[in-house]
Amino acid sequence: MRHDFIDHHSHGESPVHRLHPTAKVLAAAVFLAAAVGVPYPRFLPFLPLAALGLLAALLCRVPLPHLARKMVWPLGLTAATVCLMPVLRPAGDGLVLLESPVRLAVYPESARLALHVVARAAVALAGAVLLVAATPFRDLLRVLESWHTPGLLLRILAVFYRYLFILVDEAEQMELAVSARLVGPAPRLRLLRMAGNMAGTLFLRSLERGETVYQAMCARGFDGRFPTLDAPRWRAPDAATLALAAAAGILTVLLAVLP
Repeated sequence: MRHDFIDHHSHGESPVHRLHPTAKVLAAAVFLAAAVGVPYPRFLPFLPLAALGLLAALLCRVPLPHLARKMVWPLGLTAATVCLMPVLRPAGDGLVLLESPVRLAVYPESARLALHVVARAAVALAGAVLLVAATPFRDLLRVLESWHTPGLLLRILAVFYRYLFILVDEAEQMELAVSARLVGPAPRLRLLRMAGNMAGTLFLRSLERGETVYQAMCARGFDGRFPTLDAPRWRAPDAATLALAAAAGILTVLLAVLP
């Protein structure tokens, strides 16, 4: 089983990795709130956040292509959702592309709004990806636990995180078995039938293996808490990180409200 396809950069050795998890979560929260709060049609307020995100990525020593790959699917989904706004949302005078049989026009104001939504999503997503890339998942759960998050929610998150690896491992084993048994191209109908059978089998195998893993966790004393013997201490760089994030957030707000 591979254990590094989600957060394999989170155990690195960099100034960002060595920060207190609470400081990173708070800084990310300020970053996300500032990004989501940028009003339309302002684009300039995104610059301080983008500069802070780039600085964090460089200090984190995580390859930029890796961060870009993590952002492709969510950002692509957002772009696909808003790409029709310039056509379907009339606003002002539009550029008519087709008069008949259906009138089709592109509205520049709606296109600018769509671009603003994508920019807001990109900046916020970059902050979330950087947080996951620089913080092990167990540390995130410990931060939530220290904030008195309901234990049931923490247990669900912990088990869900572990079950992701089981699901991917079972899917890879089944894909390998199918590839070993196929000789040459198969008919499309047969491939569809095989995909349906694999989906059902994957669910059953993952459920059975997940129950085994959960029983093993309970046998080893898992009770929903996340104790640690080496709790990190709050240091000066942690306070500096929060101050920098707060400064970027304040600058973003000033650029958003000032004419």
